[in-house]
Amino acid sequence: MQGRDAAGQIVSVQISPDGSGARNPAFGVTPGQTGQPLADEIIGDAERRVVLAAADTADSRITIDRWNVPAGGKVDLDLAQGVLCWIELQSGEGRVDARLLDRHSLAMLSDGFKGHFRADADCELLVSTVPDAGRFDRAATAPSAIRVLD
Repeated sequence: MQGRDAAGQIVSVQISPDGSGARNPAFGVTPGQTGQPLADEIIGDAERRVVLAAADTADSRITIDRWNVPAGGKVDLDLAQGVLCWIELQSGEGRVDARLLDRHSLAMLSDGFKGHFRADADCELLVSTVPDAGRFDRAATAPSAIRVLD
């Protein structure tokens, strides 16, 4: 990284000390600057970026991904048994099956849900997933369903 020294000259600066394990998985950089892709994975028509991985938590309580889905894009949703998931739009508008989502709503998907998300406009979503949700709340793994909350 570059910064200015006391004399105002541009110099290379060190952000963190040698050996630091600090990292910010939610921080994105321009692909041309690093040669690495902006997306961690492509799922359907979405670019998926890991924000919080299972390995980042002590007991895999939750994972959080950021999805960018272009207008008209589609992503299949296929939850495993025991998984609870919620989708929050940060921007844009789309649908989980026929249920409209905008940035003022939240879709909660439960145990074994199968369907899809389709973007009506360019969308940025936060997708949070709790594996084995029944260990926290047995009611969380009710039969496959979708609920949209405003």
